[in-house]
Amino acid sequence: MSGDDLASHWRVALVCLTLALPAAGAAPPPEASAPRVAIGVAAFESVGLAGAPGTDVARLLADRIGTRGVNAVVGPGELGAPGGAEPTPAEVQAWAAAAGVSTIAVGRSTWIGGRQSIDVRLRTGDSGGLLGTYVAEAKTPEELASGLDRLAAEIVAATVAWLKTDVAAAPPSRAPKPPRDEKDNPFGLGGFESDQPLSIHSEELEASQTGGTRRLVFKRGVRVEQADMKLQADRLEAFYPEKASQPERLVATGDVRVVQGAREAHCDEATYFRADKRLVCDGHAELRDGDDRVAGARIEFDLASERVVVKGGASVLFHPEPEKPEPAPAVDAKAVPGGATP
Repeated sequence: MSGDDLASHWRVALVCLTLALPAAGAAPPPEASAPRVAIGVAAFESVGLAGAPGTDVARLLADRIGTRGVNAVVGPGELGAPGGAEPTPAEVQAWAAAAGVSTIAVGRSTWIGGRQSIDVRLRTGDSGGLLGTYVAEAKTPEELASGLDRLAAEIVAATVAWLKTDVAAAPPSRAPKPPRDEKDNPFGLGGFESDQPLSIHSEELEASQTGGTRRLVFKRGVRVEQADMKLQADRLEAFYPEKASQPERLVATGDVRVVQGAREAHCDEATYFRADKRLVCDGHAELRDGDDRVAGARIEFDLASERVVVKGGASVLFHPEPEKPEPAPAVDAKAVPGGATP
């Protein structure tokens, strides 16, 4: 099989599962008919930070919200709002209108005796009014990650509940697209809607920051869901550049499995490079469609050109469908002597 033939079979939209962060979930991805869920996070006010670690909790909180099934999240760098826990209603309204979000989280990070207290207030974008107050405390990085995880869940749940009772305040939803016909792509994973909400579930979460860059690490029982795509892995790392609301690189490791309908992809490690629109599957890489499969030590997907390169002992196995027997010709009883059926 030629490279062009292989590329025509593999329309590698499976990568959209791990690349489309706008961005464990208490709130499920919004339904197609539900209001569009978009949340902004303003820079937090910092109190008593002398000698304390310089972690941007507002930025890390925005990162986590972006992986909880929302349509969009606008972090502190993109929102451009000054730090402060008590903005005026008019200021909140202006920020929400400019960013196209439904709610905005503002807050304060306070250090007292080696313990960090995070006080978040969720404000509505239509009036700037207070929707809810949420608090977390932490002494260690592990406690901070757990606290931010809980805060993100509460903020998303509160926003979704508010939008269901005040639909007029929500940005309009996009009309659902017609279902994908697998016959258009008979051998491969394709037709995926990369702009759909992403949800990541895991038993453990770590969050860290070095300078302006951040990293989220999901561990144990990692499950990723986006539209009709599902990914399972032992570990998933998301790397965020400074002021970015989407990761530049995602790495899934440990028994990686991607499923879309009857199609599956397996490998030891999958890395997505967002700027290059390229996914690399390493280690026992294999893509299956029923009884058909493509396998190799490495499979590289170029989304821009929709080309696939299989390296290291590449093998392709097709099982053509058996030909259906032609129906027997009909017998005209009148042509049989005596008019009897033979």
